[in-house]
Amino acid sequence: MTWTRRRFLVVGGAAGAAAAGLGVTACSSDEHADEAGTAGPVPDPEAVLITRWAEDRWAFGSYSHLAVGASPEDRTALAAPVDDVLFFAGEATSVDQPSTVHGAVESGRRAADEVAEALDEGASVVVVGAGAAGLAAAQQLAADGYDVVVVEARDRTGGRVWTADLDGTPVDLGASWIHGVDGNPVTELAEEAGAETVATDYDDEVVYGPEGYGEDDEVREESAQRAGGALDAARGAAEGLDQDTSLGELVDDEVGDLEGDEALRVDRELTSVVEHEYAADLDELSAFWWEEGEGYDGEDVVFPGGYAAAIDTLVDGFPVQLGVAVEAVSWGDDGVALTTSGRGSGEVEADAVVITIPLGVLKQLPPEFDPPLPDDKLEAIDRLGMGVLDKVALRFPEAFWDDRTIIGFVNPDVGEWAEWLNLEPVTGEPILIGFNAGSVAREMETRSDEEIVASAMAALRSIYEA
Repeated sequence: MTWTRRRFLVVGGAAGAAAAGLGVTACSSDEHADEAGTAGPVPDPEAVLITRWAEDRWAFGSYSHLAVGASPEDRTALAAPVDDVLFFAGEATSVDQPSTVHGAVESGRRAADEVAEALDEGASVVVVGAGAAGLAAAQQLAADGYDVVVVEARDRTGGRVWTADLDGTPVDLGASWIHGVDGNPVTELAEEAGAETVATDYDDEVVYGPEGYGEDDEVREESAQRAGGALDAARGAAEGLDQDTSLGELVDDEVGDLEGDEALRVDRELTSVVEHEYAADLDELSAFWWEEGEGYDGEDVVFPGGYAAAIDTLVDGFPVQLGVAVEAVSWGDDGVALTTSGRGSGEVEADAVVITIPLGVLKQLPPEFDPPLPDDKLEAIDRLGMGVLDKVALRFPEAFWDDRTIIGFVNPDVGEWAEWLNLEPVTGEPILIGFNAGSVAREMETRSDEEIVASAMAALRSIYEA
């Protein structure tokens, strides 16, 4: 069995941590010098890409989660059609596969099925958003004989799937992985595109941090087991509650008394397996419902040539108007009229609309709906949470780091740069991706690009110049 972080969370506890191989070999800085063959000053990066998903006007976050007080019923309410005119899709509307690209694709196809049940073939449908959900809906509707047009505010397709160029190498700044390839609809898209994929071995990890940490495998394993045990205890405690609270409160009941390096180590484990997974702080996650989704079996894989190739296969049989922002949606028995701005400013009329606007936008700067959306949908939007997982991609003259997939850092600045992905085995180029999630990511976005890079380099130099 291939273990993923989600499987660690499902199994949980000390037994789960041991079974998942989380007590992996870790080495000190001196050991790294022998293993990697490098020592001395860490060079400055030659090229940098930085994400700011919390500030992104067309996303306001990375992906959704169930916040304190939210439940899967809110996702169902968000997904529900309104009067056979308004239809909704997107990862936030998926109960079985939320917060994933495959969940977005499946939601788009579900919305297309709902349109087909409500409207006759040949009806006109406008799809708002050219991300995975919108394109999947439009492709299916066009194939079924509907008159489809997609309007997209960005100047590119893909939405939160965003393959950018880092000095000649494609790097994914949004979604990166197919999580579980077996039976996954994105696997089918990747195969259709002829896109190469490379499996990620999360167990192939080295962790650095406070002085002495990483010298003893048992220390790392104890930290992983303590974190898993705290999550197990939180699950049990949540079952006895009458009212939802935060996962963080219950976890803190188990590990809140830890101090010093031990506290930092356990915090790093929780950051890695929970906060980076759900793009939110433990304090933001519902204790009742934080574990979501059924998932797919099989390996988790990344794209050496970029995720966008798989999503591009969905653009088939319909026009996409880029740079067209929807400002207002008027709807009624006679159909829908969209007021737009940008390149296509004016009005777009259709028999129905499929809304795939990200939850973050629906929460902060949604189009004006006339009449307003039903109360249960508005309440669901309010209760659901929109998380942030930011990346910084750094390209160096040559690799100076361990030949491992994941490089962990138990940072005294709690939560910052806890995890790095080594892209050299994937791309053949000396590239590292650093991650920050939740409140750490949002605070990081208040800094300048120069300050973010300086912070990232300080973390790497703490590891490799120690």
